[in-house]
Amino acid sequence: MPLLTRFWQLTDSTERTDAADVFTQYVEHFISYPALARQAGLGGAIYARLTVQPDGRVGSISITRRDLSTASPPIKAVMALDAELQRVAWQLRFKPAVPSIDSTSLRPIARADTVTNIVAEGDSTETVTVIQVEDHDGPTFLADTVTISYRFVPQ
Repeated sequence: MPLLTRFWQLTDSTERTDAADVFTQYVEHFISYPALARQAGLGGAIYARLTVQPDGRVGSISITRRDLSTASPPIKAVMALDAELQRVAWQLRFKPAVPSIDSTSLRPIARADTVTNIVAEGDSTETVTVIQVEDHDGPTFLADTVTISYRFVPQ
């Protein structure tokens, strides 16, 4: 399975469009029209938000929107469309995250935690803010989120 480019991160519009086209072709190659949806004559676009981990694997998928061809479709047919997009999305592999090196990526990271202590004497409350500084010797990789969609066309 090829490693796909994280097209949503590309700044050059031509490169982004080309990489998005490759992504779309890849999804179209592997997706199948579910029999339940075909029998119901159901089509439409399904939108899903993917969380892509730094190593390129999909970490989570959530269906965020449906633009369906009928107002009251059979629920099993709708679920079949959702499941097919999710099946293909779970198989996606993207190139590992590349850090963007800048001056802020090499600074120590500080985290502030507020701790509230309730003191029994006189019903008073004491609040203490604790700042913990952690050395950070390189850039941090965070998961990306991207919304994808696929339009199922009744056959």
